[in-house]
Amino acid sequence: MHIEITIHCPELAMLANALQAKTVPAPSESPAAVSALSAPQVTTAPTPVPVTVSAPPPVTAAPTAAPQYTLEQIMKAGAGLVQAGKMEQLSALMTQYGVNDVTKLPPAQYGAFATALRGLGAAL
Repeated sequence: MHIEITIHCPELAMLANALQAKTVPAPSESPAAVSALSAPQVTTAPTPVPVTVSAPPPVTAAPTAAPQYTLEQIMKAGAGLVQAGKMEQLSALMTQYGVNDVTKLPPAQYGAFATALRGLGAAL
């Protein structure tokens, strides 16, 4: 069995020629209509949308000195560790600093000791 279909479409040939010439005229339009299609189109610029810019947050200066701790703050943090069941770790820390009582800790070591307390979980 052999089927043959013939399609007669002169507009298709015009379209192929127009694509090669990079213009696409409509097959049934007059030359005046074709030139109107290829004329540059005038567009209006979009209306600018106002943008609100908020000021950046103020910059705060970084602390230049280590925080100062008092003996009372250190004692309170140590008491919190004792209540949390960390008496052995606290005793080992005091031995590391060469004291058997927090009140014997030199004030110059308060900052380092407080950092070590935080390492054990104390709130300072």
